[in-house]
Amino acid sequence: MIIGYARVSTEDQHLDVQTSALEAIGADRIFAEKVSGTKKSRPELDRMIEQLRNGDVVVVTKYDRLSRSLQDLLNIVEAVGAQGAGFRSLAEDIDTTTPAGRLVFHVFEPPPVCRRAFGSNVKRLYQEYSGLHSRPPRLRLV
Repeated sequence: MIIGYARVSTEDQHLDVQTSALEAIGADRIFAEKVSGTKKSRPELDRMIEQLRNGDVVVVTKYDRLSRSLQDLLNIVEAVGAQGAGFRSLAEDIDTTTPAGRLVFHVFEPPPVCRRAFGSNVKRLYQEYSGLHSRPPRLRLV
């Protein structure tokens, strides 16, 4: 069974584009909610995961509709897999029901030792790098 999940962050936003895309790929059921991706409590997401069965495939239009952080995305996809279901993202063309898709998805997953060593410093390092390399040096004609 193809299970769709659609999410927007605010009440002012519309789910139409996502639900239409999920219907177009043949989603048998769509769970939709209007809640920030940073919120831990997402009732429809929790309900969807509880109702998954072996062989189901959870489909999202973009993986950021499922989660706003890499760690949260990995945890959700792991919970989906624990139910015997697969994960597919239309925009990123990731499909964990295939060997190639699992490989591509796991490229996202840093080893635990890297998460511990670099996790808290990644943002700071990125900001430092961006500040140092935000603009190429001006060329001078000699």
